[in-house]
Amino acid sequence: MNDDPAKRRESEGYPILLVRLDEDPQRAATALEALRRGLVRYFERHGNRAAAEDGAHETLRRLAARLGDGQEIADLPRFALGIARNVLREGWRRESREARALHELSHSDRAAASDESAFATYEDCLRGLAPAKRALLEEYYRHAGAGKSAWREALAAARGLTLNALRIQVFRVREELRNRLKARAREGR
Repeated sequence: MNDDPAKRRESEGYPILLVRLDEDPQRAATALEALRRGLVRYFERHGNRAAAEDGAHETLRRLAARLGDGQEIADLPRFALGIARNVLREGWRRESREARALHELSHSDRAAASDESAFATYEDCLRGLAPAKRALLEEYYRHAGAGKSAWREALAAARGLTLNALRIQVFRVREELRNRLKARAREGR
């Protein structure tokens, strides 16, 4: 039995979603696939093409969870589009934060005069992290683009965490790495 309330609401919501789409199971499955394809097209037009499938999956997951919570939704496609907009915006913000963090890490305050020495400094600081923290960063950033969300969800589940808790842990390790880089830059002055 799954003890995670969010997963439980989601799993309870999918049958409700199918029934709301159509009473006939065959037509409901067809309608769900049409909704999924429409969401993929939406994400392809407005977001990262490589992550369109992940965005559609996340939107349907959230829609099912809302239905599993007992929320009354009059117009499922319109409501799904609203969720998709939120997922898209969250993705933009997350990508922006990650790009800023990577930029800051790679261009730390006077970290080094050359790219080679900067990379060596980065590697030294990375090696200075506890092995479990270093492994967490390496696993978290192992996949990019399509499948990144599914990879990170699986990683969180394997560690017994929610996806948000995993992101918080990664953020803290990145902050520790950033502080090490800043300290090295101050030493090099």
